Amino acid sequence: MQPIESDAERIARRQLTDRPGHLGLHLRQLARDRDARIQRERQHERDEPDPGDERVGRRPDEFHDEEAHEEDASAGVGDQVKLPQEGPEQRAGEHAALDGIGRLEDAERLWCDEQAENRHPAKPHHERQQREVPDGEHPVIIIARVEDQSLDWLIGEVLHTLARGARIAPPALILLLRRYGATGRADIGEALGPALAAALDGVHSLDRSIERSAWLSLFVEAAAISDDDRLPAAAAGLVARLRNEWPARGELEPAVRSVDACLGAASTLPDLFNPSGLVPAAVDELERVVHLAYRPGEGLPHTLVDPEGGRGTLGDHVATASTLLTAYAITGRLPYSMLAEELMQYARRTDPEAGGSDLERFLARADAARVLCRLAKLHEDADYRQAAVTADNAAYAEEAKRALAALASTCRAHGADAALYGLALGELQDLR
Repeated sequence: MQPIESDAERIARRQLTDRPGHLGLHLRQLARDRDARIQRERQHERDEPDPGDERVGRRPDEFHDEEAHEEDASAGVGDQVKLPQEGPEQRAGEHAALDGIGRLEDAERLWCDEQAENRHPAKPHHERQQREVPDGEHPVIIIARVEDQSLDWLIGEVLHTLARGARIAPPALILLLRRYGATGRADIGEALGPALAAALDGVHSLDRSIERSAWLSLFVEAAAISDDDRLPAAAAGLVARLRNEWPARGELEPAVRSVDACLGAASTLPDLFNPSGLVPAAVDELERVVHLAYRPGEGLPHTLVDPEGGRGTLGDHVATASTLLTAYAITGRLPYSMLAEELMQYARRTDPEAGGSDLERFLARADAARVLCRLAKLHEDADYRQAAVTADNAAYAEEAKRALAALASTCRAHGADAALYGLALGELQDLR
């Protein structure tokens, strides 16, 4: 690896010297992704899905104190982050913060009490599919084609925006990364090099915590499929800056976004971020924020400065639920995921403010659909269905599909800024 260059154009030119691997992408991984997609399409064409083919997610039983080594550090598109499970490792006791989870356990008890009369295990995916899709009809295939058209349009908008030299948000580059991983399209690969180089040049000018969290998520995802050592270096710098802001005392959403991004970094790049150090610190901060902000059955406030003050927005609830789901994926502690479900159910019942502008409302609802997809994936896990208490109306995949369908008519009004919608579409497709 050559020394870091300061000029974005020279960085991009060096990255693009060898087209197939200009981002250090692992071609065998791309081939596996395409093979998996073909297998999914074939599965959709069968009249009767085979229950045995349903993918069951893995749930960690305890926190890993030492880093594990994996051949592929990249997390799968749409999969929840998990600590690597392979290789020799020693297991340690869970962090002390997880032993005194306080209001998180209150959330679990509240959820159990509220749902006791309607206690029903989540229906397995194949049973829902058999009930909702008549034999001989394949609406999933038709919907997938429409979604692919929307994704292709969004990709075109992002590429056009990059070609004009306009500023672009991290979700748009994550969308390019994932689409490149799924298709290997040369035009996407050629655009990513300069875009990531420009992003690296501007990382030190990020002033807001929520921006640092968003760019950290991008650099972590890019570093997992790239051999460019500036990406993990930039990620490490952003993690350090975010940790320096803990304990957070401002608005709720930036506070939990920083925890979510740091947990994702520790899980995706364990060789760079020692999970036994970063994860407990992030969990401590999450526990502190939840203790300040959460009141069982009452949702969340907008700020940590005045928890009894203004009501939290949709973004506050979605961001907190997302962070709790990431914490659950790493620690396996059920109260985290159950509180995430409770917060999304609360948002569904009360319809909190989604944002001041059309774009803010669009993005908040698209992000909510992403969390619904994560909850749907949890409900596909047989172990989770066995352990969790669920409402009889919990059909998160269907809710995500309806939410995204409602946003489809306004997607094109936002151009490349609607990339978060594209991420949600891709994650919904991964459920099928």
